[in-house]
Amino acid sequence: MKQPRNRYINEAISFYNKFRRKQLLGKKLKIESNLVKADSMKVLKDFEAFDYAE
Repeated sequence: MKQPRNRYINEAISFYNKFRRKQLLGKKLKIESNLVKADSMKVLKDFEAFDYAE
């Protein structure tokens, strides 16, 4: 790779840490999205009822 072994290892670790952070963030967003899904559907139904009332 024509670079020092330490640098290569440090870059690999840095890349892996960024990758894992993105994975964990994706899981966290999915969980939080599921938590608010029911409330979002209720609000949507309320807005639909409001539009038809006029």
